Amino acid sequence: MARKNTAAGTWNLSHRSGFSAQASTTVVGPQHTDNANSAASSVDGLTGPLDGYMLWDGRIAWAFGPLTPYVSVKNALDRRYIASRFPQGINPSGFRL
Repeated sequence: MARKNTAAGTWNLSHRSGFSAQASTTVVGPQHTDNANSAASSVDGLTGPLDGYMLWDGRIAWAFGPLTPYVSVKNALDRRYIASRFPQGINPSGFRL
């Protein structure tokens, strides 16, 4: 079952010197994983609610000549969440990259 509410946004900043920065966020709403909308999780982790979450990512870059080296971070606040419950039960979020 797909989540009912999801939103994403990106903010960019660029300077003529070649410096640029980007921040993005993804907001995902809560979801039930079964048609009965069970309030409690099953022992095997296959059914139950999934809480909503918000993630922040960032990137900075400096362009000079044909090269643009950059540094980026995903899940900057190291938010832990249940990404899904299928196919084998609880699948936790990835870690900060």
